[in-house]
Amino acid sequence: MNHGLTIPIRALAVCAALAAVGCASVPQAKVDAARKTVTEAEQAEAATYAAEAMSEVSDARQRLEAELKLQEEKFRLFRSYDQAEKLATEVETAAAAAARAAKEAKAAARSDARRAIDDAATALVDLQAMLAKAPTGKGAASDLAAMQADLEAVQATIAEANAAYDREAYIDALSKAQSADSAMAPVRSAIEAAEQARAAASAKRRR
Repeated sequence: MNHGLTIPIRALAVCAALAAVGCASVPQAKVDAARKTVTEAEQAEAATYAAEAMSEVSDARQRLEAELKLQEEKFRLFRSYDQAEKLATEVETAAAAAARAAKEAKAAARSDARRAIDDAATALVDLQAMLAKAPTGKGAASDLAAMQADLEAVQATIAEANAAYDREAYIDALSKAQSADSAMAPVRSAIEAAEQARAAASAKRRR
């Protein structure tokens, strides 16, 4: 028996076995799909309209990238991408869910913003009519001028809300519309108080 050939043959067999075990490669198709879905979630503005879901996506993607880096740093024969493949699936699933949630939330925000802007614009017209009929007695001129200035500021805010809506910044548009509505409240209260005072004075004179 030729022992001189036995050891090299066995060594080659071991090396071949190790090579077979260690031929794992990056599941590139799944990783690419996961990254693509994350991009789609970002384009759907998930960070704005589904922030919590997008935070989970970010965490999952960090775990995936860390796992890929970990395997890359290993000796080739000892790499395994089972965990990376699992994480890629998690990222893709989470990102797809975030994209859906963002689209739904954005649609709702669009509807809410449009309604709030229209309501504020209608309230402004009504309030301008009330101001035009407000009492103009002694000392009222400065108050009326101040209220008119307040309503002009409200009109500018509503214009800003419409501009934000047109560029699809629906959360900002809603916020501005709500701000405009809040700014009208004290003006409305002041006009109503003045009208009540005039009515009371008129009733007193009739007695």
